[in-house]
Amino acid sequence: MRVYLKVKSHSLHRMRNAELHDFVERTLEDIPMPKQNEGYPPNTEKEFIAPAISLPHDLWEELNQLSAELLELTQESRASEETSQLAILDKQRKEGANYLFSMITNALISPRPAEREAGLLLKPKISPYAGIGYNTKDGATMLIKRLYLDLSKPEAAEAMEQLGITKAASRMKVFNDKYAALVKRREKAKKGDEGKRRSEDIRKELAAAFDELVCRAVGTNLISPNAEAAEFIEKLNRRIDETKAKTNRRDLQIE
Repeated sequence: MRVYLKVKSHSLHRMRNAELHDFVERTLEDIPMPKQNEGYPPNTEKEFIAPAISLPHDLWEELNQLSAELLELTQESRASEETSQLAILDKQRKEGANYLFSMITNALISPRPAEREAGLLLKPKISPYAGIGYNTKDGATMLIKRLYLDLSKPEAAEAMEQLGITKAASRMKVFNDKYAALVKRREKAKKGDEGKRRSEDIRKELAAAFDELVCRAVGTNLISPNAEAAEFIEKLNRRIDETKAKTNRRDLQIE
């Protein structure tokens, strides 16, 4: 008999901004991105960034953006830290693009016919983006976004799987999305405090987006059970228990 997995009550309202940001970021890191040879229905990955839990691209981007906004409220002086974080993300996303270029280019001289065929199909898709590393950072953000979209097209799926680079492309997108969200937050910060959104508004929107993520994960695992969704839910429940324990200890110390 199959066990119906539920997500425990998380009590996000009890967490401080820094605690909530850390909780959300760690949850986002556990989201099961697509792997090669997953066998999802056609166009599934175009609609969902994480098909295993039916997570759409816009919800993923919203969670990243709200998490970045929440981080803004937890730090008053953070220019040096953000510069370092941006440099790391920039390096990670460009290394991801370079890895894809290398794998596809090397496939052209592979002794395996299937890999050569995959390389020939994918080579025209990456050619327009060969200079990503020499672009401005804003230009690189747009180019990497377009590169991912081109490599995610249905006609490229089989070739991507043949070379084993589907997951690498997803990771490149993750780093690029995080980079773009952080840049956007820094641009907003430069405008000063005028018009800054209140903590309560951001937390309310983040809680709603997080609840949608939970509902999608639980609902998908109920309708179409899969190991990745189950593992995500189990990890989330462990994190909820850990966070509740820390919050309880903190509250006891205050008393």
